[in-house]
Amino acid sequence: MTLEKAINLGHVKMGYKATSKVWGRDISWVPFTAREVKYKLNKWTIPRVNCGPLAVFTVYTDLLDFCGTWEETHIWECCFIKSKETSLYVNGAYADHVPMGTRFADAVMLTKLLCII
Repeated sequence: MTLEKAINLGHVKMGYKATSKVWGRDISWVPFTAREVKYKLNKWTIPRVNCGPLAVFTVYTDLLDFCGTWEETHIWECCFIKSKETSLYVNGAYADHVPMGTRFADAVMLTKLLCII
C-alpha cells in the first residue's frame, strides 16, 4: 500500500511537528526527561524503548502557540500513525502537562519543512 493510499483510507493522518536542529540533526526533546528523539525527512520515526507515543499537532496554530519563542525551531508537515496511548511517558515518568492540540502517534514521518522560527 502506498503512503498516499494509506492517507486516503485514514490509516495515516496528516499533522505538524516541531524539531530543533542540534549538531546537524533534527530532534524533538522530551522535556520532563531531557531525552531526545531523532527525526529524518521522509523516514518513519518511532518512540524510543520504554517510551510512550510521539507528540504531533493537527492544527498549525496550536503548534505555533506551543513553540512560542523557541529559537531555531523547524516546523514540519508530517504524516503520523495515531496511537491508542493517552499520555506521554518515559520509563514510567508521565508528563504533567500536554500542550493544547497535542495528538499521540506511534510513528511520525517528516514530509516537508514549512518554516524555521
